[in-house]
Amino acid sequence: MDIPSGTYRIQFNKNFDFQHFEQIIDYLHNLGIDTIYASPILQAVPGSVHGYDGTELNKINPELGTLDQLIKLKARLADFNIKWLQDIVPNHMAFHHENRWLMDVLEYGDLSIYSTYFDTTHHSIFFENGKLMIPILGKDLHEAVQSGEINVIFDKQQLYVTYFDHRLPINPATYEEINQCLDNINDNKEKILDILSKQHYQLCHWTETDQRINYRRFFTINGLICLNMQDDAVFKDVHRFIGELHAKKIVDGFRIDHIDGLYNPAKYTRDLRKMCGSDTYIVVEKIVEQEEEIPRDWPIQGTTGYDFLALCNNVCTYSKSEKLLTYFYEGFVGQSHSIEEEQIEKKRAILCKHMQGEVDNLCQLFFDLNLDIHSLPIGLQELRSAIQAFLIYFPVYRLYEENFPFQAEDYNTVMAVFDAILQKEPDNAQGTERLRRVIKRAQYEPGQLYRKNAIIFFQRCMQFTGPVMAKGVEDTLMYTYNRFVGHNEVGDHPANFGISVSAFHSAMQKRQALWPSALNATATHDTKRGEDVRARLQVLTAWPEAWMEQVEIWQKIIKDHYEGDLPYPNDIYAIYQAMFGSYPMPDCPDYDFEDRLLNYLTKYLREGKEHSDWAEPNESYEQRVQHFAQFLLAKQGPFFPVFHAYLKRMADFGILNALAQLLLKFTCPGVPDTYQGTELWDLSFVDPDNRRQVDYTIRQRYLQEIDALENNSILPTLWKERYNGKIKLWLLNTLLHLRQQYRLLFTKGEYIPLEVKGKYSEHILAYARKHQQDWLIIILPLHLAAITELQNGVVHRLDWKDTTVILPNRLPVHWRHLLCAITGEGTALKLSSVFQDFPLAVVHYSEPPNPRSAGVLLHISSLPSRFGIGDLGPGAYDFARFLQSSGQRWWQILPLGPTANEQCHSPYSTRSAMAGNPLLISLETLVDDGLLTQKELEKTTIDVCTQIDFARVESIKKEWLHIAFERADLANDPNFKTFCAEEAYWLDDYALFASLHNAYPDTPWYAWPEPYKLHNPQALAKFEAAHRSQLREEKWIQYIFFRQWKKLKTHCGELGVHILGDVPIYVGHDSADVWAHPHLFSLETDGKLRSIAGVPPDYFNADGQLWGMPVYDWQAIKQDDYAWWIARLMHNSKLFDKIRLDHFRAFAAYWEVSAPNETAKNGQWKLGPGKDFFTRIKAELGKLPFVVEDLGDIDDAVYELRDVFQLPGTKVLQFAFGDDMAFSPHIPHHYDRNSFAYTGTHDNNTVVGWFTDELDDDAKERLSQYTSVKADKTNIADIMLKTAYASVADTVIVPLQDLLSLPGMHRMNNPASSTGNWSWVAPQDAFDDNIKTKLRHYMELYDRI
Repeated sequence: MDIPSGTYRIQFNKNFDFQHFEQIIDYLHNLGIDTIYASPILQAVPGSVHGYDGTELNKINPELGTLDQLIKLKARLADFNIKWLQDIVPNHMAFHHENRWLMDVLEYGDLSIYSTYFDTTHHSIFFENGKLMIPILGKDLHEAVQSGEINVIFDKQQLYVTYFDHRLPINPATYEEINQCLDNINDNKEKILDILSKQHYQLCHWTETDQRINYRRFFTINGLICLNMQDDAVFKDVHRFIGELHAKKIVDGFRIDHIDGLYNPAKYTRDLRKMCGSDTYIVVEKIVEQEEEIPRDWPIQGTTGYDFLALCNNVCTYSKSEKLLTYFYEGFVGQSHSIEEEQIEKKRAILCKHMQGEVDNLCQLFFDLNLDIHSLPIGLQELRSAIQAFLIYFPVYRLYEENFPFQAEDYNTVMAVFDAILQKEPDNAQGTERLRRVIKRAQYEPGQLYRKNAIIFFQRCMQFTGPVMAKGVEDTLMYTYNRFVGHNEVGDHPANFGISVSAFHSAMQKRQALWPSALNATATHDTKRGEDVRARLQVLTAWPEAWMEQVEIWQKIIKDHYEGDLPYPNDIYAIYQAMFGSYPMPDCPDYDFEDRLLNYLTKYLREGKEHSDWAEPNESYEQRVQHFAQFLLAKQGPFFPVFHAYLKRMADFGILNALAQLLLKFTCPGVPDTYQGTELWDLSFVDPDNRRQVDYTIRQRYLQEIDALENNSILPTLWKERYNGKIKLWLLNTLLHLRQQYRLLFTKGEYIPLEVKGKYSEHILAYARKHQQDWLIIILPLHLAAITELQNGVVHRLDWKDTTVILPNRLPVHWRHLLCAITGEGTALKLSSVFQDFPLAVVHYSEPPNPRSAGVLLHISSLPSRFGIGDLGPGAYDFARFLQSSGQRWWQILPLGPTANEQCHSPYSTRSAMAGNPLLISLETLVDDGLLTQKELEKTTIDVCTQIDFARVESIKKEWLHIAFERADLANDPNFKTFCAEEAYWLDDYALFASLHNAYPDTPWYAWPEPYKLHNPQALAKFEAAHRSQLREEKWIQYIFFRQWKKLKTHCGELGVHILGDVPIYVGHDSADVWAHPHLFSLETDGKLRSIAGVPPDYFNADGQLWGMPVYDWQAIKQDDYAWWIARLMHNSKLFDKIRLDHFRAFAAYWEVSAPNETAKNGQWKLGPGKDFFTRIKAELGKLPFVVEDLGDIDDAVYELRDVFQLPGTKVLQFAFGDDMAFSPHIPHHYDRNSFAYTGTHDNNTVVGWFTDELDDDAKERLSQYTSVKADKTNIADIMLKTAYASVADTVIVPLQDLLSLPGMHRMNNPASSTGNWSWVAPQDAFDDNIKTKLRHYMELYDRI
C-alpha cells in the first residue's frame, strides 16, 4: 500500500473549484505534499460550502467542474506523483428536491425502487407505518396553505408541490384529479389540503421532529436524511460512481465521513475494502474517547486524526496548573462545576428537547422485537426513561458489536452503563433492570432468534448514542464549560487538562503498533478553533499567574469604564480566551477581526443554548455580548492597549508551542494532514470562519522567498519576521521533504522514548524514530512560559545548562542537525548545542548494523491459512510483522519451486529450478485484484488443519486460478507482457513442459511420445499452436506468483526483515530443466537416469539416501560456461537477500550412485566443480550472497572451498552433544562469527522431539553439564534457544517449532521416511504476543536486536 507522506485538505466549493485548484498544484508539489485530501466532490445542494449534503452520488458536482476536468487534474497530479484521498459520505444525503432518489420515493412511496435506500418509514421496522414526514414548514400546515405559501405547479410535463424554494413531486395517482382544476387550484385551499392528504408524504412544521420523526437524520438536522448502507444493493448503487473513479485511479483512497452513524460500521469497512482492494488507503472519521479504541479488525488504516489532536494538545498543556485555573474559573463565574454532571445534563437536554421522536421509535422497536421477557410487560413511560438514560450515560460514541455474545470488554462497558444509571437515577431502576436483563439474556442464553432481535435493538441504539454525545458535548458543553477553552475541541474534552510525557510516549508507541498510518490532524473543517489558537492558549496553562493577574486587570478596566449591561461572567471569560487565542499576530492587520469575532460569538451563544438558541435566538442578549466585544476591541479605548500588550508579551511562547505542535504532527507515528491554509498561522474560529478562502498567492511568494535564503541565514531571518507565519511555512516544507527522504523511517520505523536529564528536563519532550540503521532524534520544548528565566527574557534563547537527551546507542555516533548547520558526536545530545540557534531539533544519524542477528525458519506452506496451505497472502504479512516486532531480521524459507505428488511435494525435488509453486499463490490477494470474490472464496475455506492435504489443496487452487485467469484482462496488462519477455529464458520451456504434463498426466517426460521427449521442434510448435490458451495460463500463473512474491519481499524489506532463500543442489528428474537441458545431466539417451544423486550412510539413514534425481554432467556445464547455473543463481538472487546453498559439499565432491542401485550404499565420490565454479559465479554476481549447508560427511576440501570464498557455514546444536562434544564443530565454543547457527534444520526433529525420542541419557547429561541447567522436555527448547542466541555466531536461525516448544510430531521432514513429510502447518495462535515478547526479550538480552 502506498501510504501518504503528507496530505493536504482542500475544501472544494463554488468559490474554489477544480479550476482554482489547478492553479495551486505546482505550489503544493513544491511544498512537499504527495496526497490531496479532498472534501466531497459529488453533486450537492446548490451553493453548498462543504459538500456533505449530497443530492446525486453518481455525478460530479457541477459547481466544482466536470468529470473531464477531474480526469485532467488527476493526470496533472500524477505527473508529480501526487495521490487523491477522497472524502465520501455513506451515512446520509440531502433532504432536497434535487435528490433524485428521494424524490422518487416521495412520488411513488413503497413502489419506488429507491424506497429501501433511505432509513424511513418505507423500509424499517424502526418506524411506524405512515407517510414520510417533510419537516420544512415554518407554521402549521393549514396556516401555510391558507397563506398561499404552498402551491401546486405544472412544469416540464410534471406536477409539483412548492413551498418557497422547496419543490416536491406529486403522486401520479392524483394527476387526473389535479388536471381537472389545475388552472385555479391554488385558489382552492381546501383542494390543496385534499391533494396533500393523498400524497406519500406529510408536510409538517420543522420543529415537529423534536417530538416525532419517521426517518433517521444526521444528528438533529432535518435536512440530511440517512441511508440504509447495510443493504448490499444500496451500498452498490451509492458507491458505483466513486468505485469507477477508484478503478480508473482518479481516486486513490477514501476518508469515510461519520462512520458512527451507520447501522453496522464494521460491515461497511469490509464492503468498502472489498470494493477497492487491499492496496487502497482508507481512514475513518471517528471521535475516540479516552481509553477507547477502534476495532482492530477493521480493514482500515486508522482515523482522520482527532485522537492525535487530543494527545498533542494535552501533552502541550501544563497539567500542574489545573487546580489553580479551575479555582480561578469557578471564582470568576461564581459557581463550582461538576463536568461529569454537566455533560449528563447537556445530553439529557438534547434528548428531551430535540430527540424524543428517536427515543419513542426505540421504545416501539423494543416492543416489536418482543425483547421483554417478563410476564408483566414494561410500561411505555418506564421504558422511555430507561432507554433515554441508556443513551445519556453511554460513555463513548458507540460500540461496534455485530452479534451476541459480545466481547467481554464491550459487554462490561454496557453493564457499567446500567450500573451508573442505577447509582445516579434510582427512580429508573425498574426500567433499567429490564434493559440490563435483555442484554444479559442475549449474552448468555443461546437462543438465536432472541439474540438476533437483541442485536437489532442494540445496533439501533448505537446509531443514536453518537448523536447524543456529539450534540451534548461537542455542540453544547464545549460552548458552556469555559475553564480552559483550549480543550473544548473535537477529539478532546473540556474535562481534560494535560497528560504526562510518559503517557504521551505510551500512546505514540501504541499508535505505531496498531495504527501507524492513521492521519495526524491538528486542524480540520470541524475543529472548534485554529491549531495555532490552541498553541497560544496553552501558554495560559504554563504561566497561569500572569493570566489571572491580567484578567483581574481587565475586570477592573471593565468595572471602571464599561457602561452597558454586562454579559454573564461565563461568557466574559470565554470572550477573553477567544480574543487572546485568535487575535492576529503583533504588527499584523486585523481589519476583519471584529466581524469575525462577532459572528463567532453569535454561534457560540446559540450552540451553548443557555442564553440564546438557533431555534429561538435571544437577539437582545446577543446584542449585549456583541456590544461588550466591540468595547474590548476599540483601539482607542481603555481595554485594548492593555490587552494587546499582554498578547504581545505572550505571542512568542505561543509561536514556539505552534512550531512544536507542527513538529509533533510531522514526526510522530501517523500521516500528517495539513488543513488548507494552515501552513501559515491559523488563528481561525469555528466554521464557517475556518473555511474562508485561502490566499495562495502570498503562500507561493513566501515559499519562493524562503528558497532564496542562504542556509545559514534562514532561521535568524525567519525568526525576525516570525509574525507573518513564514517560519511555520518553512518548517512544514522542510518536514514534508524530510518525510519523503526518510519515507520508510516514518512509515515503518519504531517510536522510541528518550531519556532527558538535567535542570530543564521536565520541559523537554524527546523521542527517536528508527528504521534499520537510520535514526531521527526529535527534541522539542514544553511549557516554556513556566520557566522563570524566560518570563522576562528572549523566548527562544535560554541557557539550557546541563539539560541533555540520552541517545539509546552503545557507541558514539556522528550526528547532523537537519534544521540548521550543527553537527556533533557522542552518546548524548546537549541542548546547549542542538538548541543554540533555535529550540527545536531534528537530528539524524546512522549506526552500523549490528552484525549479530536472528531469524525464524518457517516455510510459506506452513503458515496458518484458511485454504489448507500457507500462501503469499495475509498470513505471510502477519508473520513478517511478527518477525519485525519480535526483533528478528531473518525469515528463512524452503525452496519455492513447484512441487509434485510423485515426489511427495518435496520442495527439494521440484518441477522447475526457476518457477514458483502455484499452491503458494494467495487467493485472497486475487480477490483484492478483482479476479475472485470473497463470496466465492467462502466456499473453499478449509477448516483449521495441522497437516496439508496436498491433493485437496491442489484441486482447489487449480480450479480458482483457472477462474481468475479467465477473468484477467491480459490484453491490457503491460506488466504481464513485460514479465513474459524478461523471463522467457526459462518461462517458455516451463509453460510448455507444464502443458505437456497436463496432456500426459501421471507420466514423466521421459515416458512421453518420442517427439515431445526429445524436444522435436516441429512437434512442439504444433503442440504450442493447439494449446496457446493453456500455455498463456501457465505463464500467467507464474506472473501472479512472482508479483505476489515481489510485493511480500518488498514489505519484508520495509520492515527490516531479510529473506534467506534456499537453492537445492539438484533438480527433479521429471522437471522442466532436465527436459529442456538433458545434456547437462547424467542421463541415458532415452532420458532415463544414468547416475543418481544422494549421500552415503549417515546420522539420518543407515542405508544412506537415494534422492531419485540426476547428478550433473559438470564437464558439459563447464563447456557451456556454467550458463544454466549462472541464470539460476541470478534469478534466485533477485528473489532473496541471501541464498542457502543446499548440500554445499557436492560442489567439492558429490556422491554418485549408478541407476540400478536401490540404496546409496554402493556409490562413489566424484569431484565437483570446486573453485572454478564459484570464481565464475562471483564474476557474474559480484559479492556471493550464499550461506552454505556444510553438514553430513564433510572433509577438509569442503571447508577449504567454503573458506576461500568466505562463505558462512552452518552449525546445528542438535549435532553437538555426542561423544565428541568437546571437539564437535557444532558445539558453541567452536563457532566462529561467520556462521549461521541453528537449534535444528528442516531435516531435524524438533528440539523437544529430539530430546525425548533420540537423545540418550549420556547425551542428556552432557547437555545439562554444558548448559548448567537440568534439562527436561518442558525446558529443553528454551535452553537450546538461549544457548544458540548466546553463541558468537553472527546469525541464529530457529525453526518455529522450537520457538513454540512443539514435540516431534510437528517436524517438517524426516529424511529416513518417504511419507508424511513437508505437510506441517503452524498453529493458528503461533504468533501471539507472549511468543513475540519472549523472543524480543532474548534479542535484547543477547544483543541480536
